[in-house]
Amino acid sequence: MSGPTPYLISTVITVSLAFDSAAQFPAFPDSNAFWLMEVYDGPNVLYPYGFHLKQADQDSLINGEWYSTIWNGLEGQGGAYMGGLRSDADDRVYYYHPNTDSTYLLYDFDPIVGDSMEVWIGDPFNTSASTLMMYVDTIETEVNNNGVVYKRIGIQSQAAIIGGQGVVDWWVEGVGGTGGLLSTIGSGSVSVYTNMVCMQYNDSIWPGGSPGYCWPTSIDEHIRSRVLVHPNPSSNSFTLSIGSDLLSVAVFDPQGREVLHTRERSIDLTGYAPGLYTAVVTTKQGPQAVRLVLESP
Repeated sequence: MSGPTPYLISTVITVSLAFDSAAQFPAFPDSNAFWLMEVYDGPNVLYPYGFHLKQADQDSLINGEWYSTIWNGLEGQGGAYMGGLRSDADDRVYYYHPNTDSTYLLYDFDPIVGDSMEVWIGDPFNTSASTLMMYVDTIETEVNNNGVVYKRIGIQSQAAIIGGQGVVDWWVEGVGGTGGLLSTIGSGSVSVYTNMVCMQYNDSIWPGGSPGYCWPTSIDEHIRSRVLVHPNPSSNSFTLSIGSDLLSVAVFDPQGREVLHTRERSIDLTGYAPGLYTAVVTTKQGPQAVRLVLESP
């Protein structure tokens, strides 16, 4: 499956933002938002890409409904038109797919455990509908840095249920899917897959970081400064290989809670439950997120 065109940014983008208690998260974005994704082949990153909603409201009337227009890349790049998003009063988010001129359910942020629904999970460039039945396994409540409560909804595809994978993807209220804004498939059984690295909406950043964290400067720089992870399954530990000075490492568990903060290159997760952890590694070049897969003993 072909992915959205990787974006290239030749100049450094400076973003000045102020954090305050009036942050709009977890309301789903309708403008001034950016989602950064990375496509992996096994442990290797193939390329990053992003989608954005422009700072000024870019509402489009499509088939009698108003949508916020999605664009490829960063604002100011002249990215391709990717379709539209709209929310309803029941906390559902819908995606308008231009190539089929149809609207599909993308997220349901107010389900109950056991619910099932058909949702969009495909590439915007696809010429036909890309949907999949998704099953709600878990609903958790979290609190962001502004004290705002939001939901994390653990989802599985039928393939994940049959394979006994457990929850590997989440719908994060106000953010989107952990497998990408439009590409969260609810399964970890594919070799080429997508992770959402971060999302920025006005003055709110997920999963965290300082202002400007979710605005990379170029693919080349992103690759040169990449943190390599060397797992040691026998000891439930991970060693970080970093090309620049390490400032700090914050480790978040599969529920998004910070469980470890260190300045060491070795991360010991002995005693923690198996699952997909996220380490936000901050160096002199800035922060970046890497995944730590803690396997069952």
